[in-house]
Amino acid sequence: MLGQDESSYDVGVNFNLPYNLASATQKANYTISAGTLTGITAYESASDVVLKVNGLTVGGSYTLTVANVTDSVGNRMTAVTVPFTVSSMKWGVVGGNELQLGNGVVAIGDNGFDIYSDGLTEWGNYDEAAFVYEQITGDFDKKVRVEYQDPSSQWARAGLIVRDVTNIGIDRASQVGSDFSTPPFNGLAGRYQKVHVNPVTTVMGTAGNNSWEGNRRLITGGPTTTAGMSGTPQYPHAWCRLQRVGQAFTIYRSNDGQTWSRLGATTWGADASTDKKTMPDTVYVGLEYSPENVNIPNEAQHRMFLAKFREYGDTFPTTPQLTAERTATGLKITYTGTLQSTSNIPGAWTDVVGATSPYVAATTGNPMFYRAKK
Repeated sequence: MLGQDESSYDVGVNFNLPYNLASATQKANYTISAGTLTGITAYESASDVVLKVNGLTVGGSYTLTVANVTDSVGNRMTAVTVPFTVSSMKWGVVGGNELQLGNGVVAIGDNGFDIYSDGLTEWGNYDEAAFVYEQITGDFDKKVRVEYQDPSSQWARAGLIVRDVTNIGIDRASQVGSDFSTPPFNGLAGRYQKVHVNPVTTVMGTAGNNSWEGNRRLITGGPTTTAGMSGTPQYPHAWCRLQRVGQAFTIYRSNDGQTWSRLGATTWGADASTDKKTMPDTVYVGLEYSPENVNIPNEAQHRMFLAKFREYGDTFPTTPQLTAERTATGLKITYTGTLQSTSNIPGAWTDVVGATSPYVAATTGNPMFYRAKK
């Protein structure tokens, strides 16, 4: 993926055992089929390494060979060659990065990311977080599985977000502005809708909020509000989903990535709460993590924390799927995409209003036929 400096590329390497730091940061132990290796950053807490490489191309396919890296007890690995493709995703640090304790992103496969952040807060009129994103024009429906997050603060936030601007590198004074208590606001803090999970426990050893939340900022420079909080995430299967249809942004939660519960929704431009301003057609969508160091009272415990995101992508595959089974209560239909029905083939197909997967159809009365569309 494109590096934070946007002039080089970050190639992530994840080892399955803790490594010896000196050997994992030796350039001679890495060979890339193209490009020039210019630097190595190690993240020991998750056995991650990021290689900084010049001369690659987004969408290009390459190979990486790793050899002679030793684990923490001295075992030396033989040469392993793996293929990889350069992702079009980008990343940066939202806000002023006030603590300077470290941020980073390690791409794990095609759709997974280990995100490291020292973010102070993501609330009120100021956000500070590590953001992995893509630009999307028009409607979308994205999901991600939050596999793990470090015990940090009670309100640490790891999840999916859509932003109208990135606010990368925009400091506190600029985001907050001088008129921040009542509208009209003059700060630069961007509008957003987010769905995220909090940790089970904190770095202090106390209970975390351990729930899904839906936070949002409805007006540029304005305060943060909450739209939906419920459920207990079942790590490593804490799924978040964010959908856009026009100006309606809906958030969901799930513990299996198949059956979704609606958390809340925001429609921009419809009323005064959004200053009657719509979201732009092209927005910034992706994964964001802030451990909220500001909510850790002991400054000695402030640090860079880790959240692991996996299986980021479209909620529904390109080709819709549908299976059915007869149960005691009716015909149980499990599907992806949109469920449609008709009473006659050939005939007009219509969406099944309010249907969510799995859908139970009655087996009495007039016969019905069902299909799934993208």
